[in-house]
Amino acid sequence: MGTLAMKIIVAAVDFSNATPGVLLNVRKLAKAFGSQLHLIHILEPQVPYTAYGFTPDEFPAVPFYDDEIRIRATRRLDELKGELAADVPDVVASLLLGSVAEGMVRKAVVPTLIVPAPRKE
Repeated sequence: MGTLAMKIIVAAVDFSNATPGVLLNVRKLAKAFGSQLHLIHILEPQVPYTAYGFTPDEFPAVPFYDDEIRIRATRRLDELKGELAADVPDVVASLLLGSVAEGMVRKAVVPTLIVPAPRKE
């Protein structure tokens, strides 16, 4: 039987108060296995206002709002990447559009482990 190895760890972060616990766990795992770490944040797609019959002229701020969300999420991911860099030299951060971690597990083609956020007693 081969040695257990996790070459790549993918950690989805939502910037909630659960994020520090997620980072603590992935930091330990990546350091223990010498793994590459991919931090991802998933941007939920906005419901297109055109589906409701509105025109872009009626909602001119929507593209600016979407851009600002991407900018802030990228900035926050970069901050988290910096926090992990000392312990996990090969840390990668990126944004994805789509659904949350459940969708990642359903589409995974390799064994996948979900580590739940710690519950407060």
